[in-house]
Amino acid sequence: NYGVGAWNSGTDGGAFDSFLANGLFRLTATSTNRSYRLESSTNDFVVNENVSVTTLSEPQTFTYGDIAFTVWRQDNTLQGKFMQISTGTVLAGGAQVKLNTANATGKFVVKADSTTGKAAILWESGVDVYIAFRDLTAANFPAIGSEIKVGTRPNTSANYLGLALGGGGKAFAFWNTYVSGTFTASHNVYGRLFQGDVAGTAGAQFNVFTASTVGLIVSMDADSDLGNTALVTVAYGLSTNAVNAYTYDFTTGAKQAGPINLVGTTSGGGYSTGVKVDVLGTKGFVTWKRQDAYSIARVYDLNTNTALAPNAQTISANVGTFSITAVDGFGLVTFSSTKNTGIYLRVVDLSDGALEYTTALQLDSSKTATSRKPGGLYLVSGNIIALWEHQE
Repeated sequence: NYGVGAWNSGTDGGAFDSFLANGLFRLTATSTNRSYRLESSTNDFVVNENVSVTTLSEPQTFTYGDIAFTVWRQDNTLQGKFMQISTGTVLAGGAQVKLNTANATGKFVVKADSTTGKAAILWESGVDVYIAFRDLTAANFPAIGSEIKVGTRPNTSANYLGLALGGGGKAFAFWNTYVSGTFTASHNVYGRLFQGDVAGTAGAQFNVFTASTVGLIVSMDADSDLGNTALVTVAYGLSTNAVNAYTYDFTTGAKQAGPINLVGTTSGGGYSTGVKVDVLGTKGFVTWKRQDAYSIARVYDLNTNTALAPNAQTISANVGTFSITAVDGFGLVTFSSTKNTGIYLRVVDLSDGALEYTTALQLDSSKTATSRKPGGLYLVSGNIIALWEHQE
């Protein structure tokens, strides 16, 4: 009955030497000899149950209603766990579930459709690429059919995957390949459509992008409006960079548009070191980083197949790693700085593709961090919640 002390600790984020590094703190009222301690409302819980691993990858979590589906790579196994969000209760028998038969040896992508309750998992297995589906609406969240080999690369030199889910449980899988010779090179991005509700193929492999420049650097990503359109972005370059957008129809598997150039007048700065895309409704939020550490963003309209705003928007210079999300009409970007290990935030308006504010907001104030890595981004009732990994 004495109340709880509360404050905004956003400016203290990362200062663990003086904040929560040694556990929860206690407030003592010396005049009454009473002590007050800040406690969590629920206990935390273990997601991964097996610690005897040589590799434990970063988890990916997606939600459907009150269900959270978390996937991580443990050695060559993709493990999954289903939890009830409101209670933190582990579902589907209380144990983690092995999701793959073919070994997972590299990158993997997980996405869930909030309308149909279908989830897809795309992963690398040596030179092969596989896809598997899960039903989040059924008891114990079973696999839908068997995993399917998407395609085979000529080697393991390429390592980008893209996944887009559409209406009716369909999924587009995208992957890149690279073959290099003394005087020749071949870069390709391929796609294939799958019928996720029955774990079947709905189309043959098709080509999205082809280039033959020696030394070219290519990256790609994909997402969808969870309806009829998938958006694929391909960034490529050598001493300069280009970023193209392509859209594909989930009903027919055919290309709707592309390549649409997204770079505008901000070309230069060396090749792109990576591109990310997140689609919200009819707007695709595309962000990429150049070799000179500049990060650039552009909004793509899936209805008109045009890039919005006069030019691509410069997010910042000196960008390390970055994380993006599109939510409630805005594109949010958090990034680490290569100058001071700080974490910064930029906001882009998805309606016109312009920056919402003229400056970046620094989210942390600690000077003791040796590195930081941006994580999840959320917009709740007009308040942005940003998470990041801190090391000191």
